[in-house]
Amino acid sequence: EAEVFGMLLTEYNEVEAIKLFEMDGWRKGREEGIVQSIRNLMSSLKLSADRAMQALGIPESEWPKYSKLIEQPTP
Repeated sequence: EAEVFGMLLTEYNEVEAIKLFEMDGWRKGREEGIVQSIRNLMSSLKLSADRAMQALGIPESEWPKYSKLIEQPTP
């Protein structure tokens, strides 16, 4: 019984871990897309980072995070 419980717990944790990795990947992909959009607006329309984030409707509370991300080199 303990062995079966341990196997079930291991499978459950594996499924949860996969979900967490997928969510993390989705979040990172979303952030990368937003950063690229900010950079595109800055380049094509000569907007400041703040104006580009405003144009994209990014909440001001998230501006510091994206300001740091756009300063990082593109992979």
